[in-house]
Amino acid sequence: KPVVDGSLEQEWSDVAKINYESPAALNCFIKGENGKPGLWKEVIDWFLDSGFDGFRCDAAYKIPQKVWKELIDHTRARNPDAVYIAETLGGSWDDMEKNIAGSGFDLCTQGTYYWDIEDDWYRQEALTALKVARGGMGMAETHDVPDSVAAGISRLLRDQFNGMAETKIRQAVEAVCLRDYALSALLGSAVSMEYGFERQLGVASVFREPELFAQRRKDAAERQDPSHPMNISAGIRSVNEYIEQITDRNDTAVRLDKIECLGNGVIRYDCTVTNHDG
Repeated sequence: KPVVDGSLEQEWSDVAKINYESPAALNCFIKGENGKPGLWKEVIDWFLDSGFDGFRCDAAYKIPQKVWKELIDHTRARNPDAVYIAETLGGSWDDMEKNIAGSGFDLCTQGTYYWDIEDDWYRQEALTALKVARGGMGMAETHDVPDSVAAGISRLLRDQFNGMAETKIRQAVEAVCLRDYALSALLGSAVSMEYGFERQLGVASVFREPELFAQRRKDAAERQDPSHPMNISAGIRSVNEYIEQITDRNDTAVRLDKIECLGNGVIRYDCTVTNHDG
């Protein structure tokens, strides 16, 4: 059986592990040889030439720091404003400090989606992100789970409260989605959301099932109008405007110091806002 077969039944089967300690691999992928740049630099150049100026690097903590530094330096030599985001969910603090720190990444992803608002690991994750990059990026949703926040909450309410009015379900789902987005935005130096989050689209991981992808496209088109009851873009815009009133996120980073659940849906958090220039 081939090592890399790309089968859908086996996750990560289309990914090969490269030994960057091998001079041959380093020349092929990074340094270049025979007058040609390394393969990854050619890939980066193609994206830059196509107009891209941001790169999200999956499982970045698994790649040596020297590799990232050379690739990011190569990118910034062509576009000093290019943004690099390290996907670090599941990585250890040690791996992040070893492979991300000093390489030039702007942001690390933060596991806001998985946090129960009580465990201290999120604070440690946020502090590590500030040590190894310019800060962390809060994530209200992630493609690494079978469903979107909206679909998951809708299903839970229908299962637990049989006969609950659709209007009340929509209101509850909207409240949860906006809460999660606000928390991600407040506790990160930046925030991201999956495509369609603002329209409460159903399934996040759709690309293995074409019929679900077709339904997602249909829902996206129907909910494009801001007046649609499933479109929460106005609420997200309000959160963003509030964040802008607090601080200019291009110049500062937020360090989460303490967080408490006070009950009745109230959360208190203490944070330090730090200017990147000191």
